[in-house]
Amino acid sequence: MESTTQEDHVSIKISKELYEKVQNRVKMSNDEFKSAEDYITFLLTEVVNEAEPQGGEANAYTKEEEEEIKGRLKNLGYI
Repeated sequence: MESTTQEDHVSIKISKELYEKVQNRVKMSNDEFKSAEDYITFLLTEVVNEAEPQGGEANAYTKEEEEEIKGRLKNLGYI
């Protein structure tokens, strides 16, 4: 794991209720997560990475290519 300094982090506020839920998840993680901060960082990283297009995946096909694929799927009986 990379070493980080205090300047590499920012603070955020969450409700006490949510924090307690996170703490319970950390306890149930069988030491996969050492703290609420580790768990929240993992979750946010997963969500942000999933939402970002990777290497042009968002526009993997042109409109024409999509229509051709749909036509092939329809001819095969999938659509």
